[in-house]
Amino acid sequence: MAEPLNYRKPKASPLEDELVRHREQKDIPRVAIPAEFDTLLTRTEDLAAAAAIEKVLAEQKIAFFHTDDGQAANRTVELYVRAADQPRAGELAAAIFVRRKKFRAMPRPEMPQLPGSPHLTKMPRLSDQW
Repeated sequence: MAEPLNYRKPKASPLEDELVRHREQKDIPRVAIPAEFDTLLTRTEDLAAAAAIEKVLAEQKIAFFHTDDGQAANRTVELYVRAADQPRAGELAAAIFVRRKKFRAMPRPEMPQLPGSPHLTKMPRLSDQW
């Protein structure tokens, strides 16, 4: 029986297609968390904050374990640390979350008006000192 052509990736191997299907399955078990990382530091959907926390933990030489739910969208990241490292790692993570919250609370600047804009009333000019 004839099989449909893969027009998106004509040179894709059947193995690649199987890997893509495997990644899209919902019932894939999560990676086992090593026993030494027994304390959950954070569970967040803020991927940038998780990456910043990972960077700070690596700079401070605090061992951590990263795991996520594997979804392409709305991914939830969990970071685990050792119980002995939890107080220091918790302070670092909290500082990053507070900094990001303050940054998000700042009002966004207005976009500058372009020269051809109908709302532009006065053209900015350079000073005569040049």
